[in-house]
Amino acid sequence: MEYPKQKSKPQFDFTKEAIAIYGGNGVGKTTLVAALPLEVCTIFAERGGKKVEAFGIAVETWEDYLEAVQVIKNQASAKMLCIDTLPSLYQLYQNWFNRKYKIAHEGEIPFKGYSMLARGFTEAMFDLQRIGKGYILLTNSRNAEAKEGVGGIEPSIPKDKENKIWDATIGLCDYVFYIEDIMENSGGAIVPGKVIHTTASPDYFAKSRWPFPKTTIPMAINDPAKSAKRLVKAYQMSAESSATKTTETETQ
Repeated sequence: MEYPKQKSKPQFDFTKEAIAIYGGNGVGKTTLVAALPLEVCTIFAERGGKKVEAFGIAVETWEDYLEAVQVIKNQASAKMLCIDTLPSLYQLYQNWFNRKYKIAHEGEIPFKGYSMLARGFTEAMFDLQRIGKGYILLTNSRNAEAKEGVGGIEPSIPKDKENKIWDATIGLCDYVFYIEDIMENSGGAIVPGKVIHTTASPDYFAKSRWPFPKTTIPMAINDPAKSAKRLVKAYQMSAESSATKTTETETQ
């Protein structure tokens, strides 16, 4: 190990990013990922993948999940990994944890059962950073607990007493996108639509490490490939703008 000789440059590559995408049931999260213009292999921890044409590995146990990660890690054509959904994966982990310690519930381990459970799952989230590929976490939406009178919508992330799982999962993601069903005006008629929110508001949680050109990306109804291309293009525009700003700062 040597001390770096110079500062590293910011890297912008969609396939290397850590991304969380959330929204209501049936909003199109799985379909959007499957339609991305790059090869993404999804680990299906629930049955939603049966209705989607995608590169996918179905898992029924935590051991299956760990094996699937290694398979995807070693597959050169797979540019990213996706987990569908995070709460379902957590359930597999929880079942494995309880079998390992021969308990029915983590609370049966005095004083530290809950902490052990949370720590093990957060370590798995950190391990995703080491596979050499980007990853996408899919989860549903839920109403956030009101804080100082303000609530909103947030990703459904497994909860523990110290919020370690939330901090590790969301903290490691550079991007958190919220897909929302909306009603929009089309030729004078009000029709259903969908949008991808890239920036937080008082009504919902979202974040982008680098600002997107638009805080809301309209999705193309019944055309997931077009919606996926819009998302990737918005990311690329954000990356180009951020790279330009970085260069300008260095030359000042």
